[in-house]
Amino acid sequence: MGMHLRRWLSCLTLLALLAALSACGPAMVSDEERANTLIDRSTAFEAQLRAGDYAPVLAEMDENCAAAISADQLDAIYTSLTPALGDYLEAYGSSVRYAEASAGTLTVSIYSKYQLYGTETRFTYNQDDQISGLYIQLCSLPGPLEETDAFTEEALEVGAHGLSGKLTLPKGVEKPPVAILLPGSGAHDMDETIGAAANKPFRDIAHGLAERGIASIRFDKRFYAYPALAATEGITIEHELLEDAQAAIELAAAREDLDRDRIYLIGHSLGGMAAPRLAAEDGRVAGVVLLAGSPRNLADIVVDQSFEALEQAGLSSAEILAQIEPVEAERDAILALDTGSDLNATLLGQPAGYWLSLNGLRPDRYAAELACPMLILQGADDFQVYPDRDFAAWQRLLEGHDNVTFRLYEGLNHLFMPSEGIRDVTDYDRENHVDPAVLDDIAAFLLPASEAA
Repeated sequence: MGMHLRRWLSCLTLLALLAALSACGPAMVSDEERANTLIDRSTAFEAQLRAGDYAPVLAEMDENCAAAISADQLDAIYTSLTPALGDYLEAYGSSVRYAEASAGTLTVSIYSKYQLYGTETRFTYNQDDQISGLYIQLCSLPGPLEETDAFTEEALEVGAHGLSGKLTLPKGVEKPPVAILLPGSGAHDMDETIGAAANKPFRDIAHGLAERGIASIRFDKRFYAYPALAATEGITIEHELLEDAQAAIELAAAREDLDRDRIYLIGHSLGGMAAPRLAAEDGRVAGVVLLAGSPRNLADIVVDQSFEALEQAGLSSAEILAQIEPVEAERDAILALDTGSDLNATLLGQPAGYWLSLNGLRPDRYAAELACPMLILQGADDFQVYPDRDFAAWQRLLEGHDNVTFRLYEGLNHLFMPSEGIRDVTDYDRENHVDPAVLDDIAAFLLPASEAA
């Protein structure tokens, strides 16, 4: 349900790189000359890494960092990055952070633009200006604030960590309704950028709704913007999404140019599983739209995804059974978790504490109790959330609820984009956009017919 490329990349980089950023946060530059010198050095180091010239960077590392990173590991990372990024275009910025808890420690981030994605390369320097940490991650290309005849955009800071966000406002509409866009699992940017073509479903939705008279707020996920926080805060659904989604609701409610009585949630995938709880806990939410959400536990969906992947690999029934039984056993352990469990254990690739927090989402219970309008949408060609299991489960659960509307779209995948019938993430690799019929249905749900743009 998340961005497979980013999850795979994170696993690769964490094996090879030190993340010495746990106490880092934005701070005032106290030594401008030192900062400028280290920015220049980091810019040169990033260019050398990109060119495969690793020796000068390794030579500047402190003892611990040098012991953890080798030229072969760096080469493996950059070789793997190349097809995901496309051709290098240019450097587009840098930033400096000081570690409050470690005197003299400074981190420089160098941002690079490629054809398909950007990269952030972080160099952490100790008080002797040796490299004590190195971290590389994909990041979205810097998106300008866009303006057309139909809408304009405004930059926002969302939540306690000041996450980058955008408010997209329709032109010529006084106090429009506003939708908060809730992304799926994984370290997503505000546009949910995904695939080799860098498709942007949330950008499509924000712009499409604005063209239909509806405002929206979207924002970078916390662990996308600050991956080191996963280690310092701990990974829970509250830290991953709920707290920042609540902050976005607060922002919307404080705006005098928005209709505070018409604040909606549009949740995609995991965001669609979180939206019912957020709506139940905040009476200001006027309604919810669930895009490929599920009333089931995420662990059950992972089992189904694993089974299908084994089938597609051509394994025999006996081989599938042998490999799926341990997955089901971990699923069962997840469903049995409580506060007395070992929350540091790893289950289905994630800490048990994260799974315990996900168990608290209970989309089935919260959705069944909601009185506000709900629109539940599903692509028929979705291979991550299943029409015959998840969408059908919504229909059974909410049968007879007159506040709920269902829509199933033939030929659309998990991103609500036209599918080529490929049941893996390569279906997301060609340039594509959210189907206009989906945008029409969402707009009709959020706006009375008399107000439709």
